[in-house]
Amino acid sequence: MSTNLLFATVDLPPINKQKAIAEIEPLLGTDAVFWDAYRETNMIPLVTKTGKLGVESISNRHQGEFMWAEHTPPTIKEYFDSIVFPWIGMRSRLMLLITKPGAKNTVHIDSKIHEIGTKKHKFRIVLQGRTDTLFFRTQTGDVHAPLVDSAFLMDGSWVHGMDNEDDKIKLTLALGSPWEGFDEYGPEVKILMDRANYLMPTDLAQYIEKPGTATY
Repeated sequence: MSTNLLFATVDLPPINKQKAIAEIEPLLGTDAVFWDAYRETNMIPLVTKTGKLGVESISNRHQGEFMWAEHTPPTIKEYFDSIVFPWIGMRSRLMLLITKPGAKNTVHIDSKIHEIGTKKHKFRIVLQGRTDTLFFRTQTGDVHAPLVDSAFLMDGSWVHGMDNEDDKIKLTLALGSPWEGFDEYGPEVKILMDRANYLMPTDLAQYIEKPGTATY
């Protein structure tokens, strides 16, 4: 059942990671990058409702359709238009997360407090770096995600964080709101972490998303 999903792999045709990375590198020193203080990470907006850069690019409150940013690398655009968006059945916000070597993403929740425990699935592809630097906070300690190479789904309503212990920048494609996942998945999705096996921390107020931020 999708309601049990904490972390799952998604067996879709793979993106050409090396080509995507090569196309991303020229953007890393430009004004396409902005700092997200809530999660303590740099981002580049790729699909938004505003077509703008910076923090405003995160918001879904604007009218209109989701659109690609002009700076989006062609490999990423082609892959999501041909593979990912048809699979999820819609176009949704897409951000590139950039975490420097040795940096941490603050422990947080990518949903509102009333959404905790509901279906809030997030789609991710780590282009450069390791998936097992992602961890979920539980009542008995932090539990790291498995090391996988494929795309994956995670429960954005669970408390989580990330420590980039690699000597390279971690580059993650992060797709989220307004897509929330499916009630049921096909055989391409394999649940590796079942949230029924863990207990959420009790002091959730310190992790909750602040007003004005977004559930990427």
